[in-house]
Amino acid sequence: MVVLKRIQKSVTIASAVTVGTITFDPIYGEIYKVEVVNDTGSCGWWIYLDASADGGLGEGGNLFDENIIGATGVGHIDTAGAVYYPVVAQVVSASAATTDPDQYALKVVGGSIVVDIDDAAAGEICTVAIWYKPQNNVY
Repeated sequence: MVVLKRIQKSVTIASAVTVGTITFDPIYGEIYKVEVVNDTGSCGWWIYLDASADGGLGEGGNLFDENIIGATGVGHIDTAGAVYYPVVAQVVSASAATTDPDQYALKVVGGSIVVDIDDAAAGEICTVAIWYKPQNNVY
């Protein structure tokens, strides 16, 4: 039996800006599903681990950078709300090629998850929910 945890947070976009940030407390496990929802139009979403968050290895800081949805500093995903099942291709050769396009693994995370939002409307409520399988004995 697999036990999944669900975490959810929302942010209301301030009237003077069109961007927002949500930070989830550290989670350790495999991500099964991510849902992003906003009230109107299309938003730009980045969801990632940031090694420099909270002073690097300090409180809630992460050991590495990792993109979960969108690519930090490169591009975001535009949507008015969607469900994602983030996976990573398993590398099975030195050339970083996979032998089978169906060889994928769930995204494993360990640390605080940061959500950056842009192109939102003033007063808009943006919500992110993450379903993940917690890892035991992670210290």
